[in-house]
Amino acid sequence: MRQYVATEQDISRIVTDFATFCSFLKEKTPLLSKRHAQLGKNDLFSLNSLLSRPVDVSGPYYLQAKYPTINLFFYLAMTSGLFAYASGRGNKACLVPTAKLEKYEALNLFTKYMFLFRIYWTKLDSEDLYPDAYPGQTIYLNAPDLLFQFIENAHPGEKITPGISGRQNDIIDHYLTIFFNVAGGMIHCLSDFGFWEYEQTQSQERYQRKSDILVKSIIPSEFGLAMARACRNRPYALYNEPAHARGEVRPAPNFFSTPENGWIIPDESDESPEEELIRPFEEVFLPLFPEDAINSAAIDELLAEDDQPKKLMAYVFKVSLDRNCWRRIKLSAAHTLDDLHDAIQSAFNFDNDHLYAFFMDGRAWSKKAYWDPRGEEPPYANEVRLDQLELWEGRKFLYLFDFGDEWRFDVLVEEVREDETPPNRPVIIGKKGEAPEQYPSWE
Repeated sequence: MRQYVATEQDISRIVTDFATFCSFLKEKTPLLSKRHAQLGKNDLFSLNSLLSRPVDVSGPYYLQAKYPTINLFFYLAMTSGLFAYASGRGNKACLVPTAKLEKYEALNLFTKYMFLFRIYWTKLDSEDLYPDAYPGQTIYLNAPDLLFQFIENAHPGEKITPGISGRQNDIIDHYLTIFFNVAGGMIHCLSDFGFWEYEQTQSQERYQRKSDILVKSIIPSEFGLAMARACRNRPYALYNEPAHARGEVRPAPNFFSTPENGWIIPDESDESPEEELIRPFEEVFLPLFPEDAINSAAIDELLAEDDQPKKLMAYVFKVSLDRNCWRRIKLSAAHTLDDLHDAIQSAFNFDNDHLYAFFMDGRAWSKKAYWDPRGEEPPYANEVRLDQLELWEGRKFLYLFDFGDEWRFDVLVEEVREDETPPNRPVIIGKKGEAPEQYPSWE
């Protein structure tokens, strides 16, 4: 089989639409919703009309998840660091471009595409991309490479639908039916990256919501089939950092066909996950693009900037049990949430003898959490620096200590500022009220 070489037409749609998205943010500086820190309904409706494939909506009535392409672009922009949260009017957050955006915009078309795809494949969290997914969906939303196995022998332009096109195979039909019914969000994202077009169906099962994307068929492009084959050498379960950190997905079983046995599951590969992860991400994709079209070094440079702490930044938090009992704590950019935990324990004279968690959406026991490193559930609070979090002046989140007694502290980001002498250790710079006893006497 000859090696397909991508053209600008294969990749231009997502790069052009993403440029439209970035221009909208730069020109409008829209305020974000307080609850989810996402784009508001009016801005979503306006931005949607500017894209090459707008969602068919009757008015500005919907949240960001209703617009899957805009939602994808939002998290591509934020996760890659092209934009950052800042404090806007009324303690609402807004998005501002960073120095990275100018560097990104200087890349050629093919490098831009690969930069965006690498962010999608390795760094985006499925819980952000598909916020309404239930556990049964998540398994398949996190397994694009399993879907790729069932289309790898398709022909470009062929309409793939379970039970037709001569495929009469129960295993293929079973999995395609599941993917088309529960993984529409993932199918849409990959269509944005030029893998395929897809048709929707209007049939609705009782367990499905009106916002679900129900797929009737997909029509892969020659470029998409080549990308899908390459992606199987970069298993999503190993390369996607949020999914891998949570340990919630495993590499897809390697289904393949033999004339004698049909589709079977072979033994595991001899290659270890550690050996696989050593390989540069773009390596397997480079043959699909014109020679020297992708500047991998520029992509690495953009991503490497995230690894360095913003040394001259300081953060001031107001940590409150109630309106009459609070502490103001100052930390540096290099400090972690675990350092903030230690500072809160010290500030309130607690014994630090139980597990804790930070819930970044302010809702106890939500999935948007960083957990005590003494526990068993990642991601861990000691592995994320403050400057790696989405913190802006006015943001609120929840610190919950002791999973039995559930001491709940509201945390407000009061200041994010440059500081020539950020503290080496957390410093308590203000207080009100006496701290309660951690173990009050009930006699």
